[in-house]
Amino acid sequence: MRHKTTLLVLLPALMCSAATAGLPPQRHQAPTHVAANPQQQELYESARAYETGNGVAQDYFQAARLYYAAAEQGHADAQNSLGRLYENGQGVLPDPVEAARWYRKAAEQGHVAGQFNLGLVYEYGKGVEPDAAQAYAWYRKAAEQGDSDAQNKVGYALEHGRGVERDVAGAPAWYRLAAEQGDRYARTNLAAMYLDGRGVASDPVQAVALLRQAVQQDHPRAQYLLAVCHELGLGLAKDEGAALRLFEQAEQGGQQEATLRLVRLHLDGVGGPDRQRRARERLAQAEKEGDVRMLGQLGELYLDHGKPAQAEELLRRALALAGRSPATGAGLEQPLLGLLADSLAGQQRFHAAQPYFERALALAEQDPRTEPARLYARSIRLGQNLYNQSQYGGAETVYRKALQLAEQGAGLGDAEILDVLRGLSRVHGSLEQLPEAQITLQRQLSLLEKMNREDTSDMSSTLVQLASIHSLQGDFKRAEDLIKQVLAIAEQRQGAQSKTVAVRLSDLAAIYQQQGRFDEAEELFKKAIAMWTTLDGQGGMVMAVLQTNLGALYKDMGRYPEAQALCARALALREKLLDRDHVDLAFSLHELGAILARQGKAKEARSYLERALALRERHLGAHHSETAASAYELGSLYLAQANYRAAEPLLQRALAIRTKLMLPTHPQLRLARERLAALYDKTGRGDDAAALAACTDTCALPAAAGAVQ
Repeated sequence: MRHKTTLLVLLPALMCSAATAGLPPQRHQAPTHVAANPQQQELYESARAYETGNGVAQDYFQAARLYYAAAEQGHADAQNSLGRLYENGQGVLPDPVEAARWYRKAAEQGHVAGQFNLGLVYEYGKGVEPDAAQAYAWYRKAAEQGDSDAQNKVGYALEHGRGVERDVAGAPAWYRLAAEQGDRYARTNLAAMYLDGRGVASDPVQAVALLRQAVQQDHPRAQYLLAVCHELGLGLAKDEGAALRLFEQAEQGGQQEATLRLVRLHLDGVGGPDRQRRARERLAQAEKEGDVRMLGQLGELYLDHGKPAQAEELLRRALALAGRSPATGAGLEQPLLGLLADSLAGQQRFHAAQPYFERALALAEQDPRTEPARLYARSIRLGQNLYNQSQYGGAETVYRKALQLAEQGAGLGDAEILDVLRGLSRVHGSLEQLPEAQITLQRQLSLLEKMNREDTSDMSSTLVQLASIHSLQGDFKRAEDLIKQVLAIAEQRQGAQSKTVAVRLSDLAAIYQQQGRFDEAEELFKKAIAMWTTLDGQGGMVMAVLQTNLGALYKDMGRYPEAQALCARALALREKLLDRDHVDLAFSLHELGAILARQGKAKEARSYLERALALRERHLGAHHSETAASAYELGSLYLAQANYRAAEPLLQRALAIRTKLMLPTHPQLRLARERLAALYDKTGRGDDAAALAACTDTCALPAAAGAVQ
């Protein structure tokens, strides 16, 4: 425990969502005198001299005797010090009950150290029954008097719901108060919140600044977290050499997690070939000894580092080992299946991942020990994987079950509800169930405001979805304003060069394209592709999307050879990454078909457009705007070939869908009217054509009048 000038206590410190104990250094604070008379003070100072050996021979027995005399007279410093001697067995027999009694006497007089120590007594159950609520109450009293250790404890209690209702958003303020006083634990805890974006907006740069301060104070946990920042390039430039050195320091300080990360770095060749060889030998020995946990944790680490293929190999080995060694693999099948599913999904192999996601959730549901939070997490991942396969109905069902879990509480709250709503709004948006999407998005906005997260990536995601709805409807001004707002947030938080900025530039370019602002759109599309290439290379789904977008723009500008080359490359990427039946293939197929049609290559165009339309009908339904787009292009191709019988139902269908979804001024709605009117002209139905040409609002389609020529 501690007296008025010294702190000697095990203090939990947050470790990226996990707490550990560490021994904080001794720290001096101003003496606390509570209504002490000269006689009491003289007794106390004599006791301190005997305890510390200051001017006299150190004698704990004499110190305890004198502390007792002063404490009996009500001297709060002496009461606290006597409690510490009883706890440590110095000059008296160890007696935690007596220690707690004297701490309480000091605390009830407003003695800061006594309040803190009484909080520790209740937290750890020394001399009293453990009582987290009482611990929090006494920590809070000390914290309000400015005690940095107590402020850190209050922050931790609020963050994790220890003895008080969980309030993640309220924790950073207390950590910050303690950090400003130089508390290394609070600095590390606050940094972890900035890294995770819990209770505060994610801010890796601020996290790094705090961690560097704590590292200078030789805090092993801070060394570990700063190493992770170097390893992943969070808040500073990626530097695996610096990460290696810090992990080694953290490991020496007792941070066991550092050991696994060192193995990962050594396996990847950081530190030289000798260390790489020893790491491989260590991994082989672990597998030989049946260490399922090490293989699984290492696989998870590779997954966190964006290396899903390496993760998959390790996780399959871990699962096989667990199957051969039931004793060592007991209880690990469920998490290993979930991680293997994640590794496959990380390689865009969503279909292959599906049975593993389903099996992991089934095992979680069958196990009565599974906490709601684990069930929720498994459900969310399954819903995401279904969504990624365009199985929107299945995704919605799973998300609604997850929403029920989140709304029931049991350790889940607003953050989890927000995650489910985000998934549901994506489903509604993809199916163009616009009223449902808008209701879900408005609920997201309300939650974000409640959680004080208006400038976070969560808010940005919500605004992007709202912008998509406005863009679909033809309200380009509102869509443009929202995307510019999101782009500004991304540039402010991540700098001018980031993957998020690249994607948002492409979003803004697409809105310019729909307004006919082709030169502005081209500049932004090119900038987005160049930025993404620098940051992530030329592979991957995002690059396929960016290439398709620029190709579509060149199509609209009449630059067909450039458009065809881009869309062909994008289709090749998608076919490499996705299952043959994935709806995202339709984007590239549709654009290639439209480009070929405009060049008069009708046979090739028809093949692409028919395949795109079939994919969209199967996955998105008959009334989706993308289905309408493919119906429009294929109908236009038939019209150009004078195949009016085939063209008419397709063009009518495209117009009907767009009339329902879009504002009357939307350019795509105007084009659909004009194209169908052209067909009516060519088939001798001039009155119907004139009616469509004159239409500026929602118009009923003319009834069929006789056979189409």
